[in-house]
Amino acid sequence: MNQVSSGLAGGGFRSTNNGVNWSPFGNGLLNCNMHSIESKPGLLFTGSDLGFFYSTDTGSSWQQSNSGLPHPWINDLIVVNGVLVAALRNSGIFYSLNNGLQWLSFNGGVTDTNITCLTFSDEFIYAGSNRGNIFRAPVNSLPLGVENLQEQLLQSFTLQQNYPNPFNPTTLIRFTLDKNSFVALEIYDVHGRRISEPLKNYQPAGSYEIPFSGSNLAGGVYFCRLTVGDLSESIKLVLLK
Repeated sequence: MNQVSSGLAGGGFRSTNNGVNWSPFGNGLLNCNMHSIESKPGLLFTGSDLGFFYSTDTGSSWQQSNSGLPHPWINDLIVVNGVLVAALRNSGIFYSLNNGLQWLSFNGGVTDTNITCLTFSDEFIYAGSNRGNIFRAPVNSLPLGVENLQEQLLQSFTLQQNYPNPFNPTTLIRFTLDKNSFVALEIYDVHGRRISEPLKNYQPAGSYEIPFSGSNLAGGVYFCRLTVGDLSESIKLVLLK
């Protein structure tokens, strides 16, 4: 059984032998600081200072999804009866019914919105703030969530690994749209800073190869994020110089 421990600055560690040995992971996490990790069958989730990320391959790669979140900083993350619940810095509590693809406010009665921690019992969800306030809401006040994130992703788009990778100085970023969609293609450095936006436009369904040049960049690791509607995926680019 995989065990996962959160870490800082771009990833965490996982174990497949009950903690005897650990190996790092972080592909697609954009050098974020991980604050919490949760799981559901076949899925991993993390809340970080860059928002919400999910993995469908036991942590080998991660995709970001912050649609509906007013502030990307997540202090804590829990799963309650299949529903994701997130504690946001200065924005209160949000929940997701579809494994983080879309977030909704859950702030009725919350008067201190810098929520730092979450937990729950059979009856209540509890939230604590940095000022020492504690709020609670009945568990049954949350709607039921859904389980199959992978089917939802397959219905929208596919982001392939760039080719060649590693590259110097140009590479092709390849993706397929299953339907007409608004698309944003962005490149980030390991510090989470956006350095390029090769594409931001409404695109018809089809397959695309978008050239990207690193001629003006230093050699190293970069991340490409493709956002299609409310969904996003990321891949790691390696520029050799």
